[in-house]
Amino acid sequence: MEGGSGLGTYQYGLTTGPTGEDAIEKADGSGITMWTTVGGSIGYAHNWNAQFQTNIMGSILLASGSNDLLGALGATAYNAANHSVASGGINTYWNVSKTFWTGPEFYLNYRKNFEGDSGTEFRGEWVGHFNLF
Repeated sequence: MEGGSGLGTYQYGLTTGPTGEDAIEKADGSGITMWTTVGGSIGYAHNWNAQFQTNIMGSILLASGSNDLLGALGATAYNAANHSVASGGINTYWNVSKTFWTGPEFYLNYRKNFEGDSGTEFRGEWVGHFNLF
């Protein structure tokens, strides 16, 4: 487990979306301002036998805004930014061989922005992974 100021590798781009930046130039041009975020994830893996594995995982991101961010982005972009994002998922993988696994994944995601709008997404998919070496 890690923590501390500046530790945001896996949170990059999550506040204002995939095309936004988390570091924003201040409206008066005096420097940059950044979102303050806190996030975490947890998971559990269970090996049923040598061929089957199930994983359960969850994550959360919480962001706090500021007047500097509101001034730099404007009300529309600021209000659309993520205030909280939570995700949970489960998958089961079948190890077909030493170099190939496949199986279903299911995720439930929740998002709330600074304006108070929220939404959920359910995603199910069949995935696979092949190692060449």
